[in-house]
Amino acid sequence: MEFKNFFKTQIVLGFFISVACISLAMGVIGTIFLPDVSLGYGILFSPLIYGLMGAVLQLVNYSKKELTLRQIILRKVLHVLLLEIGITTILYAGKVFTSIEITIALILSVLVIYFAVTLVMWINEKRISETVNDALKELQKNHRE
Repeated sequence: MEFKNFFKTQIVLGFFISVACISLAMGVIGTIFLPDVSLGYGILFSPLIYGLMGAVLQLVNYSKKELTLRQIILRKVLHVLLLEIGITTILYAGKVFTSIEITIALILSVLVIYFAVTLVMWINEKRISETVNDALKELQKNHRE
């Protein structure tokens, strides 16, 4: 895959989907575990920072050549491990892990967000490929006539 296409379809799209999912997760976890805490405007940058981290780490999945299924799975596992390590490190340094419940919720939320982003991107790619295949079928049909 060309890097330009990979950048648009994987990095940029993944960033925006991640930011939406991270914002939702922050709202849910905050409402459940810290309902009385008020936060400043600076917290609004957190989803952007974490989304950017996920987008940059998405470069692990880039390859100019076609990957085998095993290589794809290995890169996806590496990507999610790097995300967990990076985000957990930032949260630990920021002293966000104030209880075991919050720690577990945050670590699990990274996994849930990762799978949600992967699912949304897969659905988008499937829709695009179906559109292209339908157009090719129509072209072949018209060419035969």
